[in-house]
Amino acid sequence: MCPAATELGDPKPQRTPWGVIGIAFTVIVGSAILLAIGGIAAARALGDKPAAVGAAAGQVGVPARDGDLEITVTDHACGSKTVGSGFQMGTARGAYCVITVRVRNTGSRPQPFDEGGQKGYDQAGRAYVHDALAEFQANFAAHDWFKLIDPGVQVTGKLVFDLPEPASLAAVELHATPTSAGVRVPLT
Repeated sequence: MCPAATELGDPKPQRTPWGVIGIAFTVIVGSAILLAIGGIAAARALGDKPAAVGAAAGQVGVPARDGDLEITVTDHACGSKTVGSGFQMGTARGAYCVITVRVRNTGSRPQPFDEGGQKGYDQAGRAYVHDALAEFQANFAAHDWFKLIDPGVQVTGKLVFDLPEPASLAAVELHATPTSAGVRVPLT
């Protein structure tokens, strides 16, 4: 006599494609929340402090060094209401200013580009910190943007600022580390 299936135990459940998608979605949303919390912490830490004393003058399209990072603002655009696409689309409270940045590590050891340490300034000199969640959405396909940059390696990503309308950024101040002098790049 064969024992009933319930006596043998249920067979091991198989993962369905929907289960895998659910797990991936949970990981993505969790990562976005962590990035947003980090951005909020950076905003509180930076507050409305004035631009760093001694920030080097930079220009759009021209590489500038801060510490071991060579930073180039390659493009900028303000006025967009969304960034990203599909389920990774973010909507601005005001309007987004998206700054495309190329970063190359000129040092001898891996180093991150800390998006939280970057600031934007409007025409009146008011400081803005990046929007971490929108930045995650804008850089969703650029996985290298959120990793350590190895020596000699270059990455490109987008810094995203959510400004009240009709404000736009007049300059950005970019830093290799939170305590470095930085590079101030006018955008107008």
